[in-house]
Amino acid sequence: MIRHRQVEAFAAIVRTGSTVAAARSLNTSQPTVSRLLAQLRDQVGFALFNNQSGKLTLTHEGKQFFRDVEQFLMTTEELERRAWQIRNYGNSTLRLVTIPSVNLHVVPDALAALRAEIENLSFGLVQAEHHETKTVVASGKADFGICNDIVPSDNFHVFGSVDLACMLAVPEGHPLAEKASASAADLVGQSFISLGDNLADYVTDPEAGRIIRESAQNFASFSAPVIALVEAGNGIGIVDPISAGHYAGERVVFLPFEPKVGFPVNIVYKEDTRLSGVAEKLCDGILQSLQRLEAKLRR
Repeated sequence: MIRHRQVEAFAAIVRTGSTVAAARSLNTSQPTVSRLLAQLRDQVGFALFNNQSGKLTLTHEGKQFFRDVEQFLMTTEELERRAWQIRNYGNSTLRLVTIPSVNLHVVPDALAALRAEIENLSFGLVQAEHHETKTVVASGKADFGICNDIVPSDNFHVFGSVDLACMLAVPEGHPLAEKASASAADLVGQSFISLGDNLADYVTDPEAGRIIRESAQNFASFSAPVIALVEAGNGIGIVDPISAGHYAGERVVFLPFEPKVGFPVNIVYKEDTRLSGVAEKLCDGILQSLQRLEAKLRR
C-alpha cells in the first residue's frame, strides 16, 4: 500500500532536485528519504527517476505519476486547511437576524470580508423589526441578532453597542436643504414624518421631545420608507444615519440634527449560549464598522 509519507518524499525530491535537499525540506534525514523513495518505487512497479551523474530527473512514467501526486497532495492540503478552519472557527454556517438599516452596507460588507477569509462560509440572514429580532435571538433560532433597545429582562449577552445620531431628511429644493444642520424648531409647521411612533423617547432634551411629539402627525417604522416618502414630497423626516449614508445622492438631502436623536444599535446573543469563533469574528467586523460611523458622526 502506498503511504502518504512515501508520496510526500517523492514530491519533495521532484521540487528540490535531490534527496539531500528533500530531506532538509521535510526536516528528516537523507537516508530516510532514499528509503521512502525505494519503497514507493517497489509499490508502483516502475522507476521514478533517472540518475545521471548524480542528478535526478523524472522518467516518462515518473512524470505521469507526479501529475497524479500533485492532485493528491492538493487534496490533502485542502483537508488540512478545512481542519484548521473547523478547529479555529467551529461551525461555518451563520444565522443572524437584524434590523433593516444595518443590512445597508454594514452587515453585507462585514460578511464579504469574512467570506474572503473563510471559504465556503454559508449564512442565513433574516431581516426583522426590532422586537421580532429579539424574539428570534431569545428562541435560539439565530446565532446573534442586531437590535435597537435592550432591557435587563431581555437576558442577552451584549457583544457591543453604539448610539448613533439620527439625521433629518428633506427633499431637494426644500428651504431647509440649504442649511448646514437642522434643529427641533425647524419641524414646527412642517409635514413631519417620524421614525417610529415613539421617536421623542430617544431625545434627552425635553423641549425638543415635546416638539417632535407634537409635530409627528405621520410615522413610518423604518428609515427606508421615511426616505421614500420624503423623496415623493410627503414632507420631511428623521432617519437613521446608516440609511442616510446609503441613500445619499438621491433626491433627498440629509442634515445633522440637534439636539441628538439617538439610534442605538446592539449586537446581542442568547445569555446561555456561546458564540462560535466565526460568529464572534463577524460580530467584531460589524461592530468596528458601526464604531467608525459613530466616530465620524461626532466630528
